[in-house]
Amino acid sequence: MRPGWKPAATLYREMVRSAAPISGRVLDVGTGRKDFPIDPSAGLDLFGVDPDAGAIAKHETLLFRAAARGERLPFADGAFDLVCSAWVLEHVDTPRAFMKEIHRVLAPGGRFAFVTPNGRNPVTWVIRAIPNGLHPTIMRRVQHRDVSDTYPVRYRINTPKVVRQIMSETGFVREQLVLNGDPTYLALGPRSFRIAVAAERLFDIPGFAGARIHLVGLYRKA
Repeated sequence: MRPGWKPAATLYREMVRSAAPISGRVLDVGTGRKDFPIDPSAGLDLFGVDPDAGAIAKHETLLFRAAARGERLPFADGAFDLVCSAWVLEHVDTPRAFMKEIHRVLAPGGRFAFVTPNGRNPVTWVIRAIPNGLHPTIMRRVQHRDVSDTYPVRYRINTPKVVRQIMSETGFVREQLVLNGDPTYLALGPRSFRIAVAAERLFDIPGFAGARIHLVGLYRKA
């Protein structure tokens, strides 16, 4: 229906891989129990942190890992050439402290890549209205997800305006910030998919593109 369209997760992976150095260290913040946006065979030193010690202890591929929060990373200044974070910013309590710490562990000219929901999208309005305690049940019944991977959402650095403001304040320069639509996000069958496609067309109207469901960004340490 829309040739060339890619889901935000694919755009994020492509962005991370394009920003990855030929050699050096890459850190994934909030890496969880599996997956990494860069193939372990790429010849890079891959590190991961997550506040969920039980999850990261079971990570399938990482050799270098630690149980830690993004606001307090156990690494030296300038330790990494690239830091990435998928589906994490929406859970951050103190975004300025989080971004200052990302900035600290990046080498000069290092990059930070992320993908996160857009707080201006109506879907996130609904999610915000639902108490965090009910999210595991909804994820299990609707999206058939492992409830152990469901964490409280905050949406404190989840609009284009707030992202630009906090990134600038903490010493980052924008390289890319993509607002990506996704009609499959709540498509549980053919009927809901058609409804979602119709809703997505609204975000093609000038002035409404800023409410597309996902933000995919790449910023450079100034």
